[in-house]
Amino acid sequence: MIKKQDKTYMIPNWEDFQHYKGRNKNYSDEMPWLKIHGRQLIADLSFMQLHDTVRDTLTLCWYIASQRDGVLPNNKEIAFLIRKDESEVDEHISSLLKDEWLIKYDEEKYKARYDNNDKKKEVSPLKDILDNPQRYKTGSSY
Repeated sequence: MIKKQDKTYMIPNWEDFQHYKGRNKNYSDEMPWLKIHGRQLIADLSFMQLHDTVRDTLTLCWYIASQRDGVLPNNKEIAFLIRKDESEVDEHISSLLKDEWLIKYDEEKYKARYDNNDKKKEVSPLKDILDNPQRYKTGSSY
């Protein structure tokens, strides 16, 4: 469990890139792997214009966030985890915040970001057919 004081930054739109939701039997807040959308990133001018050391820090922050449900700790802990000098991490994080690759941790945003996903519970196909017969009408008469 992550302590409140360890929550300093968030990855914006983290939930948009999460394919394994709570309803998946393999779901965990601490994913053992991270999927990078490489084609999107290479085509993203703002990502490619980041200095390569800043881009490296951002990518490593994504790895850390994958173990913390999209949340990052303070700069000192990030520096330790990615084995970089704290002053370098301070500079990189400041740049990433300015360019909105990271955002300050906000408890309300953190809780609210999954509200919509929770409302979109998976509906069984049979229930959907019974609730929406017009959608599945084949045109043939019985």
